[in-house]
Amino acid sequence: MFAEFNPAKRLDSVVDLKIVPGFADRFKAAVVNADPFVIYTHEAQADGAAAAVVTEYLVRLAGETNRVPRLRGFVMGAARSMVDGQQGRKLQVAYHVFNLLFSARGLKVYPFTREEDVAQYRMSRDNLLSELRPMVKKMKQGYPPAILATGSVEGGRHDRGCDPEDIHGLQRLTDDDILTMARKLKKVNGDREIVLILVGLHGGFRLQSPNRDKRYVTKEGLATFLGLPERFIPHTKMEASVGTIIGGNQMVDRFGRDWMKADKDKDEVRRKQRVQEINDFIMGHAALLIPPHARGAYSHAIELLTPS
Repeated sequence: MFAEFNPAKRLDSVVDLKIVPGFADRFKAAVVNADPFVIYTHEAQADGAAAAVVTEYLVRLAGETNRVPRLRGFVMGAARSMVDGQQGRKLQVAYHVFNLLFSARGLKVYPFTREEDVAQYRMSRDNLLSELRPMVKKMKQGYPPAILATGSVEGGRHDRGCDPEDIHGLQRLTDDDILTMARKLKKVNGDREIVLILVGLHGGFRLQSPNRDKRYVTKEGLATFLGLPERFIPHTKMEASVGTIIGGNQMVDRFGRDWMKADKDKDEVRRKQRVQEINDFIMGHAALLIPPHARGAYSHAIELLTPS
């Protein structure tokens, strides 16, 4: 059994990939003349496993079209506090091990310093532009960006003593990461159109607890990944629901041609309002791809999609 064990392919064993009917054809039509930018909901560090599985699926679909240039994969940022060990040695080791598996599936991950890293770990963002350079380089090589939106795993945490499935739910996205990465992509892709691909991830906490007092791979998750007999330890999976595409024209119709520069508005009040409206619109769509109890701040997501 172990002679045939392929760690990168074993990621499939822990991810239940769900495709909304009709998505494949819509995706292939959309990416022939546009670059996909994937935005995931986020609950746990284990979400990277699902992102790698989704990456390979999307690359395969794009390969069935006459798209030029070829879509080779996606590039994603990871919290530098996890990569450098501030979040704990176990997470650091797990990151470096699994990053190799993600890369084999086409997902290239590079560290960057989040605002949360500055606040919680007193790290500096002085080298942020340098941190973004390798990601931009990969974009030029056929790897558009993908992000785990909201930037933290608070959504997948549960209160002490509660059932792990009773999670806090999605946190409201307030940063400008989507706009920043969209502009970066637009700058390097010859001004090709961008389409947003939304993916709902749920259940990563079943594979690895995001709670600060745990932060370990669960025995059920490890048993599933290794393929151990279920009679010894029950298996578990997380879900990745792929199905929503927001075209560039939709964003322009809703927010204007300069929507990617909303965070550059010199009027501070207007800037915050516009960035929040864009974030809420995108995350409202994404929230509809995960169970209602996991939507958290986006529990009334449908209301965010209707123009006021």
